[in-house]
Amino acid sequence: MLDGTWHSLFPFVEGRTPVYGALSDRTVQSLGKLLGYVHRVGSQVSPDSYRTIPLWNKQEFLFELIELQSILERRAYSKHPVDPRVAENLKRKETFVRSNSIAPHDIPLVFDTLIHCDFIYQNTFVDEQGEITHIYDFEKTSYAPRAYELARSLLINCFDDGWEEKNFVQGRLFLAVYRDVYPIDLETFYHGVRMYLIHCAHMIWLDVRHIMTEYERSMQIYLSHARRVSHVGDDHLAFCKKLYR
Repeated sequence: MLDGTWHSLFPFVEGRTPVYGALSDRTVQSLGKLLGYVHRVGSQVSPDSYRTIPLWNKQEFLFELIELQSILERRAYSKHPVDPRVAENLKRKETFVRSNSIAPHDIPLVFDTLIHCDFIYQNTFVDEQGEITHIYDFEKTSYAPRAYELARSLLINCFDDGWEEKNFVQGRLFLAVYRDVYPIDLETFYHGVRMYLIHCAHMIWLDVRHIMTEYERSMQIYLSHARRVSHVGDDHLAFCKKLYR
């Protein structure tokens, strides 16, 4: 515990965590390659001892949404500068969730791989050349479709700081090296992107944390999440084709 915050110590590691908005191409490729290896190994693990990943639940989202909207309304005279952005994001989520009739099992993907479940640059260490040396935070490990984690990892690792052409360049690098290690066809990748973005629209814990406790500390994470939510209604197939080529 230091200055009111818990920190994890890794005394055996000599490295650093990649910095937001400054991932090198080499680190992006290293991430994609390692994820391919993780999924190849995960596809050979028996599911008996592991949970299945919990995905979206429409009713749970709507119940929590009512409470959050009430909190925002009650503090009308002491708003945080980001409150309007939070309210906008929640409204966008509500519109999508109320119209969504797709359940997780409606997407034709098999829950047949043990995945890390939070395979993002913030949970890694890199050496001086930008190569991944360690990955940590395995507490969410679950059985799931690998295409779901591939989509989630690609969108966070490559699009966390924007949705510009440079992000697509890194997304193509990430996907290309992943496919070299563990091939995946365009249709399966597309369904993974759909599954992740639908789940993203139903996620409300980030809004809860941001509103209730950690405005400044979670600002960057929250704004990146809000950006992903803004793309939920995009043409996912066109997006996937642009990355898969």
